[in-house]
Amino acid sequence: MRIVVLIVSVMISMYGKDLFLMTEDLKPYNYLEKGELKGVGTEVVEKVLTNLGYEDKTIRVYPWSRALNILETNERAALFSMSYTKERAKKYKFACPVSEAQVFFFVKKGRGLELNSLKDLKSHTIGVVQDFGSHKYLVQQGFKDLDYSSSTKVMVQKLLSGKIDTFVAAPFSVYALDLDISKVEQSKLKLYSTELCIGFNKAFSDSEVKRWQDELEKLRKNGEYRAIYKKYIQKEGS
Repeated sequence: MRIVVLIVSVMISMYGKDLFLMTEDLKPYNYLEKGELKGVGTEVVEKVLTNLGYEDKTIRVYPWSRALNILETNERAALFSMSYTKERAKKYKFACPVSEAQVFFFVKKGRGLELNSLKDLKSHTIGVVQDFGSHKYLVQQGFKDLDYSSSTKVMVQKLLSGKIDTFVAAPFSVYALDLDISKVEQSKLKLYSTELCIGFNKAFSDSEVKRWQDELEKLRKNGEYRAIYKKYIQKEGS
């Protein structure tokens, strides 16, 4: 009996109170509405927390750059919804996906700015959310004239005021904003498609991350993931 009690005690300690879980406010993936945290990623992560028996299910909402700093310094920190990249895989461990996204360039209607390839952007100022996967991707592609913002909402405001020529974002993160976006147009140019995952500090054990991965796969197989996704996102950007 002592052995059983010991095993239970270890499990509670490992998957219990000491998880420092974070997200950002980015509708429709994870966002605050009247004080309640909602979104595709939020509901998926909450199901995993319950299925794995985590005692503390607190999810903290921070600006993205701050959350990344905590993820790098807190050994029990985890962050979603985070684009998976090879560069990030060197710094964090991942379980995927909690949601999915396609990332496009947006322009101001009537501007006459036609984008067909990344070459068309070399002479234009591009808006990015600092430290997002799209920011890192463009830097890797050699882009230097980037304008940094703290959120997608700020990028839209800069585009409409003429401070930037274009910006990159997942379409539904733009369409879900509480702004008049009638003068904002999604271009045909897609930067990439990505899985949005939960990133863990490297100190997490491989076995714990695998448990998350296994649960995410179960949600996809039993249809729960698709039901949550359709609840918030009716149609993919194209």
